[in-house]
Amino acid sequence: FKGSGFEYAKIYFVNLALTILTLGIYSAWAKVRNKRYFYGNTSLDGSSFDYHASPIQILKGRLLIVGLFFVYMITVQVAPITAPFFVLAFFALVPWAIMRSVQFNMQNTSYRQIRFGFDGKLSNMFSYYILLPIASFFTLFLLYPFAVFKQKYYLANKSRFGQTSFKFDGRSKEFYMAYLAVIGVGILFLISVFVLLGTSAQVVVA
Repeated sequence: FKGSGFEYAKIYFVNLALTILTLGIYSAWAKVRNKRYFYGNTSLDGSSFDYHASPIQILKGRLLIVGLFFVYMITVQVAPITAPFFVLAFFALVPWAIMRSVQFNMQNTSYRQIRFGFDGKLSNMFSYYILLPIASFFTLFLLYPFAVFKQKYYLANKSRFGQTSFKFDGRSKEFYMAYLAVIGVGILFLISVFVLLGTSAQVVVA
């Protein structure tokens, strides 16, 4: 990667200012500028990546989401009984939205003029992004690292460079070890906080 922090800072602050001034509309152009900067400065074997998406395409998708949100807000205010149906619709749309996002980014990314792609199916996305996380809830989240593993596994194995598929070599136990490490650090942090608070309280009392 040959980019620089100072160079990106100029892009970042211009993007931020224009996004605020246009009430978020410029965010689509900002996303394209960011991706083209990072992709263009990332090289593999002497060749860099490229991003081909049009800001208008991204803007249309975001306007659709905003429109659906306003429909939800107005409908729930007029007919509160419809709220549960919107919740179910949301869970149904999440896998589709993730799949479309991955497909969009893959199809608009290229290396040496060859496009990437994603061949996932909605039924599988629903299983990995809705059913498995819900199942993990009923197992006190013991199944959650496995759910994340299956999500990453599926996204990688259904992605391709041209006609060549990727292969994910990670194992579920590695995800469990990573999550256990994070939980362990969190527990040690909480113990340290309680010890410090207890020490401070004793000092104050004394």
